Amino acid sequence: MSMNLLRLNKTTLTRSGAEMKPKIYNLLEQCVENGAKRGYRRAHKYVESPQEDSILEHIEECIMGELMEWFDFEEFKE
Repeated sequence: MSMNLLRLNKTTLTRSGAEMKPKIYNLLEQCVENGAKRGYRRAHKYVESPQEDSILEHIEECIMGELMEWFDFEEFKE
């Protein structure tokens, strides 16, 4: 879809008079769930029994990666 057909503002997408609002809670829930699963798998990828700190660190990194993929954070823009 080209950007000239789609006008974006803070929380609403508008195209040809139709208005769509994202379900932010559902999107956040999906990001956290996917990130947690990915982080857990990554922590166990090369270590059979990783330490709890390592598991939590991988999970946190992957959740933040998911959030960065789907949301723009002004303070991180260059």
